[in-house]
Amino acid sequence: MNNKILITVSDFNGIKQYTLPSNIKKIIIIFLFLLLVLFTGLFYYLYALTNKVNDLETNNKTLLMQNNSFTQKTNDFKEEIEVMINAEKALQLKIHALIEENSTLKKVQSNKKIRDEKEKQNFAEQKREEEKLKKQKELKAKKLKADKLKKEKEKKKLLAEKKHKEENLQKEKEKEKEAKAKQLKAEKLKAEKLKKEKEKKKLLAEKKRKEEKLKKQKEAKAKKIKAEKLKKEKLQREQARIKKLKKEKAKKQVNNSKKEVLLPRIAKTKLGKRYVWGAIGPKTFDCSGFTSYVYKKTGVNLPRTSREQSKYGKYVKRKNLQVGDLVFFDTSRRKKGIVNHVGIYMGNNKFIHASSAKKRVVISSLNKTFYGNRYKWARRIEN
Repeated sequence: MNNKILITVSDFNGIKQYTLPSNIKKIIIIFLFLLLVLFTGLFYYLYALTNKVNDLETNNKTLLMQNNSFTQKTNDFKEEIEVMINAEKALQLKIHALIEENSTLKKVQSNKKIRDEKEKQNFAEQKREEEKLKKQKELKAKKLKADKLKKEKEKKKLLAEKKHKEENLQKEKEKEKEAKAKQLKAEKLKAEKLKKEKEKKKLLAEKKRKEEKLKKQKEAKAKKIKAEKLKKEKLQREQARIKKLKKEKAKKQVNNSKKEVLLPRIAKTKLGKRYVWGAIGPKTFDCSGFTSYVYKKTGVNLPRTSREQSKYGKYVKRKNLQVGDLVFFDTSRRKKGIVNHVGIYMGNNKFIHASSAKKRVVISSLNKTFYGNRYKWARRIEN
């Protein structure tokens, strides 16, 4: 119990006791002693600050006395000194901010020194500028004198040139008069020569006209003869061309008749053959392989794929379909608008093709909704 201290505390809940170590008294005494030391230190610090403030005030007064000597030179210094006096008075009221204000006062003093130096420099610069201005004025005066002298010399030169020009003009006028007289004589002689030459030219022109008329008559006769020959040649060429066209039409008719007969025969021989994608015959086919195989038997080589075949040959409307025409479809589910199937038209709205759905070569009808709705266009292959 000697090393501990009891503290009793009573409240609404009851009485409570707390034990504290015996050293707490020493700690409290030390704490109070430290507080006294701090307060005394602060007191001395504030006393020192007030002394510094008084010193600053005295320094400021001396500065004011010095600045009054410069009032006649610059009015700007008066405003700055008044600002400084007001700032120093504010420092007396705001003792708590003395540290910050002391730093500002030091800055102000340094600024004043800098400003004094700047003023000295400005005075020196002003003197230099005045000297420069004086020199410039002297140079300008010299230049003006030199310019005046030059102008006078130029005037004299101009007067001399004018006189010289006037003399030259008089001489030129006299020469022009003489030249004009000579020109008049020469013109008269030329006019006489021109009259004689014109008469000669008229005679020559009449001769040339007569000769040209004779030439034109001869040329017109020659052109008529040539035109008659050309007409005869054109008639002969047209007759030969008509004969060729007739022969070609006859050949096409024969070929078409052969195609109408041969293509269905060859195609029907492959009915029932098995469908294999990418096959080109003779035992298995896909749609484009079947059409290219059949046409190859008639001497025509078609492109390999249905999309390429859809761009080959002559476009044919559905109304004008003939036996042997290639018919194209878009058999995709979503109808992308791209050709992916082909067959050979057999007449009566029927066509033969290698069907991927039926897995063999079959004959189908265009009247069926599936092929009728998916029909794209047709192409005619001409030899």
